[in-house]
Amino acid sequence: MKNFQRYEVLDGLRGICALFVCILHARIFSHLYGLDFIRNAYLFVDFFFVLSGFVICISYKHKLQDKTQLANFTIKRIGRIWPLHILTILALLAIELSKYYILSNTGTDSESSAFIGRFSVEALVANVFLIHSVGFFDYLTWNNPSWSISVEFFTYLIFASVVFCLKSKLKELSLFIVAVSLVALIFLAPKNMDVTYDYGLIRCLSGFFVGVFICLWRNQSLNISFNKGSFIELLVIVLVYLFISELGANKYSLLSPLVFGFAVWIFSYELGYISKILKHKFIQTLGVLSFTMYMIHSVILTVIWRVNTLLTQNEYIVESSNVHGYGKIMHFGSPYLGDLFLICYIGFVIVLSSIVYNKYEEPLRIKFNQFANRNFK
Repeated sequence: MKNFQRYEVLDGLRGICALFVCILHARIFSHLYGLDFIRNAYLFVDFFFVLSGFVICISYKHKLQDKTQLANFTIKRIGRIWPLHILTILALLAIELSKYYILSNTGTDSESSAFIGRFSVEALVANVFLIHSVGFFDYLTWNNPSWSISVEFFTYLIFASVVFCLKSKLKELSLFIVAVSLVALIFLAPKNMDVTYDYGLIRCLSGFFVGVFICLWRNQSLNISFNKGSFIELLVIVLVYLFISELGANKYSLLSPLVFGFAVWIFSYELGYISKILKHKFIQTLGVLSFTMYMIHSVILTVIWRVNTLLTQNEYIVESSNVHGYGKIMHFGSPYLGDLFLICYIGFVIVLSSIVYNKYEEPLRIKFNQFANRNFK
């Protein structure tokens, strides 16, 4: 088996996971809404953490030997996540300014004023500096999914410090960090792995360093036939599906970094037929756009909900009794209309993500990388 430096299959899986997260957050009554697998799709963030640790370790396990390389690493990591984060914040800022104008000049009723709570000015400043999910607020702020990049950025710095200071002990320290993080979450997580603004950093550390350990522990290849590889891949997919569906809402969900670590290990070898499917051009495109989709879908949904409130006075917003779901969802009277909405919404997320990625995110990432390589070789 070839050992690709760019793991195409894992990229494809990341794209599919991002798609499930987008569907979860849509909060629309459809044929998918009641499925436990969708309701527990928040766990795919742990897959992102594991995969990030795996990929970062591959790229930097033999680097980060001096302060110049540390600076190079940090600038590149900032260039990977911060420009898109700021774009989403600016978009939400424009939405909030529009709300302020409408409330001030038209007398339109609203359940809340502009620039309070989630959209406070204090939270805005914290978001700019990526510190909004490390203990400063007891709720999600501005672009809700960005809690994960806040904690992941600090995890990057912890990883770089460990490699710089204790590179020879990286494998052992990775296991130690995973063990301590998971034990801490057993006592700190109230119900399940769905911790974000409160203990999200611990959650990220557990997943990220599982990925680091997998990277350091795995062999370069597995001598398994295509048919056996296909069977093993199918078993892993079934395992992940059952884990998310059956255990994703309880304390056993704390095992998600280990489950996803196993999945990353298996699919990193690209063994069988499922890997072949995951290399399809469309799925690979989803992989490339996964971070963009993850970051902008909440902005799109904010616009949809605000427009619904403005034009229909929440006519299509109803209370939800689903024990695994949100308190309020959009309900158009028929799950088939919900299905149609989901198709249109996902299609729009993919199209807009492609535009943002090609015209903004990727060009700026390249500029940050060029700056880092030019000034911190």
